[in-house]
Formats: sequence, C-alpha cells, structure tokens
Amino acid sequence: MEAIKRDDPNALYELGEQMGKGSYGSVFRAKNKRTGKEVAIKIIDTTEQEGGLKEVVKEINFLVDCDHENVVRYYDSFLKDKELWVR
Repeated sequence: MEAIKRDDPNALYELGEQMGKGSYGSVFRAKNKRTGKEVAIKIIDTTEQEGGLKEVVKEINFLVDCDHENVVRYYDSFLKDKELWVR
C-alpha cells in the first residue's frame, strides 16, 4: 500500500455536504480543486477509534486489495492532525 500522504487535503479538495456517517467516520461530497471532479471522502477521527490509526490502516489495506464493482474503490489517503481523509 502507498504510504499515507502528509499533504494538506484542504489544499486539494473542497468539502461539500455530509453524505453519511458510520462507525469509522463521516463521508462527504468533495470537489478536486485542480480537476473539478466530484469525489467522496471519508474523514475518520483517529483518536475516537479503538486501536487508533492501526485499525483504520487495516481497513484501508483491505480496500486496496479489493477489486469488485460492488466494493468502494480506494484511491489514496491523507493524515491531517488526528484526522485521516480517505478517498
């Protein structure tokens, strides 16, 4: 898996409305500032997760290996303070 990026995701994406909330965080509609393409971004507060960042990285590793039309595709992730942004 590609390492979690330390770039500021706010410089790359403009967050829009919240689309949903689950046990691992909230999903937002977002727009890529460079391309204008609309994407979904899950923002996870790593301090609220049992096991912290380690458990979230396990979920990401699972998504990286999945290649199925019915499974959400993982593209990249960014760590900003204690928030992990997953696109």
